[in-house]
Amino acid sequence: MMEYLSGLLDWIGAHAAWAGPVVFLVALTESLALVGLVVPGALLMFGVGALIGSGRLDYWPVMLAAVAGAIIGDLLSYLLGRWLGPRLPQVTPFRQRPGLLERGIAFFRRHGAMSIVLGRFVGPLRPVIPAIAGMLGMPAGQFLFTNVLSAIVWAPAYLLPGQVLAASANLAAAVTGRLLLLGLAAVALGWLLVFGLRRL
Repeated sequence: MMEYLSGLLDWIGAHAAWAGPVVFLVALTESLALVGLVVPGALLMFGVGALIGSGRLDYWPVMLAAVAGAIIGDLLSYLLGRWLGPRLPQVTPFRQRPGLLERGIAFFRRHGAMSIVLGRFVGPLRPVIPAIAGMLGMPAGQFLFTNVLSAIVWAPAYLLPGQVLAASANLAAAVTGRLLLLGLAAVALGWLLVFGLRRL
């Protein structure tokens, strides 16, 4: 899995024009009910953030693609929940893992509309909450508002750690080089001072 992710990130870095579409698809599939349980979106977003931080990708196109993918993925999951309604627990993998659906329902009932925002950051519940919201009849307007809000918060939050890490590494490399030059200059100056004092 890590080799595949590393290869994909190398490919994205070499083909920056495709970064937006790839990130859109990753954000969309990570948000889809059922599919999102197996998509390593968080790791990929971290890696893409690192590519942004190192200057290989532009921030805004990638961030907007991530927001759009997350919104559409959650909307499709919500519509699936509305369409299936009470039949949702009979769909694989919910039928095989009923505890996942039960935890999602409990989470949604505890937090209401805010569960759409919070759910984006809670591991296995992330792709399940929108479908549960649809199944339990959350009004479409309320869902759309919280869906858009959560996507706007989620995309930068998942890109930022990679950006910071890459930017810190670049800064450390630049500062290390300057400190080394400053150290060499100080040694040379000290040597010249000692040499000059001995001559005097």
